[in-house]
Amino acid sequence: MATAGSVGSVVELPGNVSGKVPEHYLNGLRRAIADRGTDELARQGHSLPHAERLVALLAVVVGGLAVRWSFTHQLALLITDAQSHLVIARRIFDGPNAGIGQVGTVWLPLPHLLLAPFTLSMSWWRNGFGAAVLGVVCLAVTCLAIFRTSVRATGSAVAGWASVVALLCTPTLLYMHTTAMTEPVLLATVCVTLAGVTRWESTGWSYSGGEIVAFCGAGAFCVVLSRYEGWAFVATLTLYIGVSVWRWKGLRAAIKAVRLFALAPALAGLLWLGFNALYFGDALAFQRGEGSSEAQMAVRRTIGALPDYHRVGRSVATFSWVTQATCGKILSIGGLILTLLYAAGVGPRLHSRAPFAVLAMGAFHILSLWTGQTYMSHEYAVRYGIVVIPLFAVLFGWSVAWLTDVVRCSWRSMSGFVKRSDSHGHAGRAALVAAGIMMCALTVGQFTTAYPTALLHQGRLEQQRTIDTDRAATWAGEHYDGGLVLIDDTANPSLLPLGLSYNDVISSFSGPQWTVAVAGRTRAPARWAIIDSAHRGDRVAALLRNRPDGWEPVFRSGTASVFRYDPLADLHASLSTGAGTRP
Repeated sequence: MATAGSVGSVVELPGNVSGKVPEHYLNGLRRAIADRGTDELARQGHSLPHAERLVALLAVVVGGLAVRWSFTHQLALLITDAQSHLVIARRIFDGPNAGIGQVGTVWLPLPHLLLAPFTLSMSWWRNGFGAAVLGVVCLAVTCLAIFRTSVRATGSAVAGWASVVALLCTPTLLYMHTTAMTEPVLLATVCVTLAGVTRWESTGWSYSGGEIVAFCGAGAFCVVLSRYEGWAFVATLTLYIGVSVWRWKGLRAAIKAVRLFALAPALAGLLWLGFNALYFGDALAFQRGEGSSEAQMAVRRTIGALPDYHRVGRSVATFSWVTQATCGKILSIGGLILTLLYAAGVGPRLHSRAPFAVLAMGAFHILSLWTGQTYMSHEYAVRYGIVVIPLFAVLFGWSVAWLTDVVRCSWRSMSGFVKRSDSHGHAGRAALVAAGIMMCALTVGQFTTAYPTALLHQGRLEQQRTIDTDRAATWAGEHYDGGLVLIDDTANPSLLPLGLSYNDVISSFSGPQWTVAVAGRTRAPARWAIIDSAHRGDRVAALLRNRPDGWEPVFRSGTASVFRYDPLADLHASLSTGAGTRP
């Protein structure tokens, strides 16, 4: 017989749930799911909105402390991708070709569009503080959404608090929210979508069409425009909604629910395809264009530098490693064990299984490893494992709620045996103590096993690779006295250390000005040039090798150099060779 109820209580449902469920069963389900967590908060002296305010405040405080730590240790700009995201966000408003087209085609646009307003301040852009502000906002949204999801999925307020604790005591997650990486936006949109779907499910799938689009589809719309693994999450969640509504209300209702939920994310996907076709001439430019993952991995595939390519076991092992490196061994291994226990039918049933759709993002990365679309190592993509943390947080809350109910029931049994009075009060206190001990143990374990060691190691390796170009760009920015700066950002990603307005820079995003400059059809396309002679693809370095007259090196650091154009020297060289002015 199918059952649905809160942890420790059961609401009986008809044995055959494939047809339409009678309204009185839906009402019973709604009361069982919605009232349990609210009543538990009331016993603690809180209402649900009050508890959510506390969650948001806690997230902001912890996020603020993480920002202080990150900036004190100068870690906010350690990851090269974080700098690239800041550069893209700034280009939307700054430069001769500013506009939506500057988001490019490799990364999805939403993180950059959200970050762009925080980069209008030159100081916030250069030191990355604007990204940290956005990160703290995303952290608060993620914690609020996971709190709602956990309370509705388990019917326990304790579970909601435990899930929030699981997130906030993961140092790698906190560090990522102090940087300009795209995972904070992804996690926030995923958790908001889960909160909306679990709320919809708690009403017996009785939302109107407008409510489905506004409270569930809108979140999925943002997920699709955040990161590509989010597409797998949305597709899986759509399938879950279809199957669940079919079992509850029949096929016609399921088709309607799926159509309404998928409307917004499908529109997001079409918008992205149309954007690529309009600005880059290929709807799939993000998949197969210049700078795409396919283009980057093709080179590694030819030299056999993709160790997980067509090796399923190794792909799973690699993703398991990066998951432990980001989520921590306690939460990742514990989450895997809890997932297997739940799948085996152990423990109380969740009111909503929607959080398990998060596993689709992990499957997406495993498939990407197997097909050679990416690779993960100590020097690349370590952070990808963080995507499964919402499910692990919900399962941790579920296990804590289960434990507190076991302790409460055991205490009452013992109290009845020894005929002790006030057993209910003692049982509640014993359960809260057990929950507190479990959360404290997680906190201690997480801070020792989820320290962002792997991510910081990757960042320091990247920093070593760009140390020369960063020094050259920093020197050029400090000595800049006017004129245009020529730099190939695809080979020399040091625009952030340069710190100039993009009106003063000629680079790959400068449109026709860049095309003319690297073609060498003008005497002096710029007054300054920054090159990396070790990078074969640096088109500015190639330009200076072919047309050296008038360009004088003024700074050098390893393989990186800063050149300055002297028109008098160019004229003198032209006259001395009798060539006159070149076309």
